[in-house]
Amino acid sequence: MFVGKDYTTTIYPPTDKKDEPSAKTKANALMFLRQHIDQSLVWEYLQLKTPKELWDALKGHFRNIHDTLLPELTVQWNEIRLLDYKRVNDFNSDMLRFKARLNFCGKELTEDYMIQKTLSTFPTSALILANQYRLEYDNKRITTFHKLITMLQVSERHDQVLLNNNVRPVGTKKIPEANYGKVKDGKNPKAKGTGRADPYTHGGNTPRGKGYGGRGMGRGMGRARPSNV
Repeated sequence: MFVGKDYTTTIYPPTDKKDEPSAKTKANALMFLRQHIDQSLVWEYLQLKTPKELWDALKGHFRNIHDTLLPELTVQWNEIRLLDYKRVNDFNSDMLRFKARLNFCGKELTEDYMIQKTLSTFPTSALILANQYRLEYDNKRITTFHKLITMLQVSERHDQVLLNNNVRPVGTKKIPEANYGKVKDGKNPKAKGTGRADPYTHGGNTPRGKGYGGRGMGRGMGRARPSNV
């Protein structure tokens, strides 16, 4: 943003005086710098009145920052291992953060270096998988750290799906039979009353008092009448 606002002319004076920044531009640049530095440094350099003075003071303050950060970052880099992480995503985030900081200190981490670091810190339970990825790397099918991480994330998702599917004990869910719900002879086996005889067509019992020739006839119905003598 500092460059985008064209404030660089306030700390690197132009050779041509015609391009000299205005007092307003210098004031805005000074305000911008103070807004983006630590509050303790704001009070330390409060007496500085121009952007160039503040810039030079900050440059002198952080000139040896690389020398102080590099030993600590080197130790942390040597200790980082894939087997110490539960998720590949967390390992990837830390690796990229270390890469940015080490590059800032002048130590470049190449793609090969990061791949080798990852493959050499696999957990012992995944040695077969590590050997497979190393074979892919030796055959030039894995050429970037990002591609290796993507493959690890895909494998992690597949493992998670298998674990989720095996949470339920085997045999706890009954599988429907092959003929479950199949219609037989044009009739639904779930239909109510299936298998009962039709009282009107198959000689079944008729409702009480309404049938002829069956049980439960009305009084006086169905009895033989005496013949007339």
